[in-house]
Amino acid sequence: MFEPLHLLSEVAAEVLPSTDPASHTEKYKGRIAQLKRRARDLEVPTPSDPRIQRAAAKAEVFRASTLVYLSRATNSDLIRPSELCLLVDRSLSLMQHMSPCERPLPLLILGCEARTDVERLRVLDLVSSTENTPPDRELHYIRILLHALWTQDDLHAEDNVEPDYMEKLSVVFSASSLLPHFG
Repeated sequence: MFEPLHLLSEVAAEVLPSTDPASHTEKYKGRIAQLKRRARDLEVPTPSDPRIQRAAAKAEVFRASTLVYLSRATNSDLIRPSELCLLVDRSLSLMQHMSPCERPLPLLILGCEARTDVERLRVLDLVSSTENTPPDRELHYIRILLHALWTQDDLHAEDNVEPDYMEKLSVVFSASSLLPHFG
C-alpha cells in the first residue's frame, strides 16, 4: 500500500525543469520513462474490508497525484486530458476520507488542476475543513500556494497561454516566504 507514496517521492526527486541541461540526457529520459511505466502500471487494490479501504483510498490518491505531477512536469501524454479531469475529481472525493496530515502534497498537486471557481471552492473546502486543527496548520500555507498558483493560471489564461508547469511551481515557491513540510 505504500508503493504510491514512495513512487511520488521518487518522481518529485527525479523530475527536472526542461531548462536544466541534464533533462535532455539519455540517462534522464530513460529514468523518466521508467517512472512513467511504474506510475501507469501501478495497481492499487480495492479491498472489501472497511479497515483496509481507507489505506487503499490513500494509496489511490498518491498514485493519482504521481500520475498528474509526472504528466504535467514532463509535458507528456501520460494521461489524456479527459482522463485527467476524471482522475482529479475522483481523487479529490477520496481525499475527504483521509486525515489532512496525509494529504498536503497530493492536495497541492491535485489542487493545481482546479480551473473553475467551483473546482477551486471544492479544493478550498478540503483545506478549510482541517486547517485549524493544531497539527495541520501547514494547510494554511497550502491555501496560500494554491491561490498563487491559480493566479498564475488566470494571468496566463488571459493571454490564452498554458504556463509551463515546472516554471509556474518554481515562480510561486520562490516567491513564498514559508513552504509547508511535505514529508
